Amino acid sequence: HEGVGAIGNMYTHPAQRGKGYARLILGAIVKTLQQGGIHNIVLNVNRKNSTAMRLYEQYGFVGHCPFVEGIGVKRQGQGTVTSDGI
Repeated sequence: HEGVGAIGNMYTHPAQRGKGYARLILGAIVKTLQQGGIHNIVLNVNRKNSTAMRLYEQYGFVGHCPFVEGIGVKRQGQGTVTSDGI
């Protein structure tokens, strides 16, 4: 969608958490998008991830709507199909 920036799949390795890396990266992404004229920024976060939610709230993100991805389907080996809840 034109005029909307999307941030996805931010992850910090457990051994590196609490060092401010996610804050630095998120800040740089938001700044870059805004400098490019993008002021509507969306992302998905697991509502159980309170640490990430606090970080996003500090950057002005607010809850908008619940989002359910549903079932992911993958192919394994020779023709075996499995489905996993995501």
